Amino acid sequence: MAELCKNCQGPKCPFLRLSEGKRQKFAKIKERRSYRVGTPILRQGERSEGVFVVCSGLARLSHVQDGKRTTLGLAPPASVLGLAEVFTKSPSPVSVEALQDCELGHIPREKLVPFLLDTPKLSVDLMNQVSGELQRFLGMF
Repeated sequence: MAELCKNCQGPKCPFLRLSEGKRQKFAKIKERRSYRVGTPILRQGERSEGVFVVCSGLARLSHVQDGKRTTLGLAPPASVLGLAEVFTKSPSPVSVEALQDCELGHIPREKLVPFLLDTPKLSVDLMNQVSGELQRFLGMF
């Protein structure tokens, strides 16, 4: 298993459920990124060129409207960030900031899409995860 995944603290991470062969392919397309406490990972209104998977640490998702910042939730290990924006090519509706030192896997869009087309079970797992997050978010209102 790739070094980043060996140290993953997210037991529910959909990427950990890949076969060994798929994990090796995944290791070739992801980049390891580290963020210190307080460092922005994604900024509201900016476009992301890939998705992030939280491997360790904790991040905060927030939204600013009329000068007021609202915390929308937390992103623990196994959280996948920016997936919808990668497919819609739209700016991020939220900011994501490291609340703890974080290790993330970054997968560029141009590498993610072909990988998902070749890995339908992962595609379904990610849709389930994103759908669950959307349901939890909508339950806030």
